[in-house]
Amino acid sequence: MRLTRDTAEKRIHRADHEQRGFLRFAFNLDGNDASSYNLMVNRDKLSVELAAKLITGVAMSKEIKECSQVAGVSKVEDNVAVVSLFVD
Repeated sequence: MRLTRDTAEKRIHRADHEQRGFLRFAFNLDGNDASSYNLMVNRDKLSVELAAKLITGVAMSKEIKECSQVAGVSKVEDNVAVVSLFVD
């Protein structure tokens, strides 16, 4: 399925809006508050491949695994990563 740029942007904005609503409802978190995130990736300077490697590396890191254990997460797949990719 091929999307127009306009349709893709609308879907991304709708998904972001729904995600922020879920974070607010379930965790009382502001999805626009940068302090709520462990990692933010600005895609203006990184390729998709490098961004994916960066995110995967952080998700597999000792620090995130320790944080997950404290939160009661048993495996990396149970982690939820919120990543915004900004595209020109």
